[in-house]
Amino acid sequence: MNLISLLLEALNLMLIGMAFVTIFLGILVFIIPLLDKVSPEDSLPDTSKRARPATVTSGVSAQTVAVIAAAVKRYRQHH
Repeated sequence: MNLISLLLEALNLMLIGMAFVTIFLGILVFIIPLLDKVSPEDSLPDTSKRARPATVTSGVSAQTVAVIAAAVKRYRQHH
């Protein structure tokens, strides 16, 4: 095979791949709104509530918590 035929074959393969991706993404553009209409809105979890931070009741002393908090604060100041 000469160089021209190899380049034409590569161009053909590239165009087929680009066409496939374009068609696939086009199908997704039409399917996603349809799925949005079909799926019930109640099935999604409520993300509006913020989770409360965990309380320290696992036996960790207040001194240990203070040391860790100071270390995090110092790290954030230097980085």
